[in-house]
This record gives sequence, structure tokens and C-alpha cells, in this order.
Amino acid sequence: MPALLDIPRRFSTDKPEQLRSELERFAQAVDLFTRGAADVYAPRYLAIPGINPAALSFGMVARVNLIDGDELYIQLPPPERKNFGKRCAVLRQTTAGLARIVGGAALVGGYSQYQLADDIHWVEFLLDDGNYYPSRAGGAFE
Repeated sequence: MPALLDIPRRFSTDKPEQLRSELERFAQAVDLFTRGAADVYAPRYLAIPGINPAALSFGMVARVNLIDGDELYIQLPPPERKNFGKRCAVLRQTTAGLARIVGGAALVGGYSQYQLADDIHWVEFLLDDGNYYPSRAGGAFE
């Protein structure tokens, strides 16, 4: 948890030494806050065991490794209100095959299915207001 900010709210500009002291205190407080904030705000993913899973879980990353002719459908977690703001991710490790993400009861980028692009990349899916929002453009299907 980040530390509480103990920063001055007003800065006196007519006394240079006091201004310097207040700015130093401000810089130290912001530094302390950002050091603690990394644990709170940086998403940390756990790997889903194995490759090409059939379903995603919040807080986890799936590895997709396909060969020519393979088609993979991956189901996103149910869009329950308690999970709004949570993410899951996919790491595509090959350029071959088709990998599609299915939203089920939710839309993915405005469509019922999302197809991963054909290059090696990483995509996060954020659940917000009952729909998923991918961090990268891909193909979409109704």
C-alpha cells in the first residue's frame, strides 16, 4: 500500500529558503508514494499452466503457440460486476494459426469474438461495465 502523502498544500514564494524546504519535502513525499505504488498499480500476472488453454482467468496470462491450420478458441471469464476493473492477458508466441477470444455474455472490443493479430504480441483484456476492452487492435467477428 502506498504511503500517505504528507505534502505542503501551499508554497511560499517570498522566502526562498522556505520554498526550497517545501519543494524538497514535496519531492520526498512523491518519491515515497511512487515507490509504494508500484505494488498496488502494476498488474502482475501468473501464467496459466500449459499452452493454448480453453479459458482465461483474471490475473493470469495464457500462452498461445499454434502451427499452420490450428484454430484455438479461448473463453473469457464471466463478466460479473464484482470483477469490473480486473484484467487477464494473452501472449501470442507464434505467427501461425488462428486464435480467437470469445466473450460469451460480454462483447470484446464491441464484438462477440476477437481474433488475435498474426504477429508475436501481448494483449490485455480489461473487464469494465460488463464488456471487455483489448489493449491492442485485432480482428473482430460478430
